[in-house]
Amino acid sequence: MAIDFTFADMHSHIIAGVDDGSRSLEMSLEMLRIASDEGIRRIILTPHNKIYLKSASPEGIIRRTDALQEECIKNNIDIELYPGSELYYDQSLSDRLEKGQALSMAGTDHILIEFAPDNEYSYIAEAVRRLSYDGWKIILAHCERYICLYQKELIRVDDLLSKGVMLQVNAGDVLLGPFSKMGRFTRRLLSERKISFVGTDAHRDEGERAPYIRDCVNYIAKKYGEDYARLIVHDNTYALTGGE
Repeated sequence: MAIDFTFADMHSHIIAGVDDGSRSLEMSLEMLRIASDEGIRRIILTPHNKIYLKSASPEGIIRRTDALQEECIKNNIDIELYPGSELYYDQSLSDRLEKGQALSMAGTDHILIEFAPDNEYSYIAEAVRRLSYDGWKIILAHCERYICLYQKELIRVDDLLSKGVMLQVNAGDVLLGPFSKMGRFTRRLLSERKISFVGTDAHRDEGERAPYIRDCVNYIAKKYGEDYARLIVHDNTYALTGGE
């Protein structure tokens, strides 16, 4: 299937030396070249933010995003970069966001939140309640990983959606084989149009953790429709980053 739109990646670990993602500027540039070859034209850079680990400050992420954008220009890599974070939830997060100690997605009121895969649903629901009360719009990172969600069919997923939570899945998990519970769960969410974003969650410049997305987009377009594919790999992220 010929896809006639470009892609945007709203979950990536391409900034060098700030988390478990890219290890060097050279690796970051190679990741960006791969992303460009895949058809990605916008990326929100989302280094991990965890209270129990030293994390880059919002100012540091913005500064590094600007510097990496300059490197893209120097190296003729046609990608626009935006600052963000993947925020590991703890009870101090609302306060840290209010004080400007944690970064939202591209300067919007949307935040990308992750939890431990084995967290209880009651913990996730309470986090959603707290953050939503403070005015944040929540994107749940790689929602296919949470055991409490795929244990209960879609009951808990629907509960999160009713609370305004948007769901993100990783591109690689869409293509997992039929014997993978995570893969089957991911594809069911897609079949029922419950996913708002696909991201690469790229950490490296080779292997499964490189920023590959085209095969995933082709699969979604063929299986669930080109309009839906465009919505979750282009439109929604472009809306976060200021439109076309």
